[in-house]
Amino acid sequence: MEEVIKNKTVKILTDLLRSWEEHDRRAAIDGLLTLKSQSSVGAIESTRPSFATQYHSWLDRKVKSFSSAAKNGAGGVQKDVDNLRELIKKLESKVEALESAK
Repeated sequence: MEEVIKNKTVKILTDLLRSWEEHDRRAAIDGLLTLKSQSSVGAIESTRPSFATQYHSWLDRKVKSFSSAAKNGAGGVQKDVDNLRELIKKLESKVEALESAK
């Protein structure tokens, strides 16, 4: 159910990217970033011509934060896996030490 709501929200925010009001488009981009909607990056990039030049650097930072969030998410999982592997190795060595002491 939560995924359905998220998908509907992403669709509404993506539609809002086509608004005539710049404030609406900026709010939609912030909302998509909050929802971590990686599939919306292309739609966000396509809004560039509708923004004044002074907002292009802001848009670049937003798009970059999408990609860094994706990298951090994957890197965080890999770090957790590495930590768990290390813990398993330590536990295995303790079990071997206990078995050899018998």
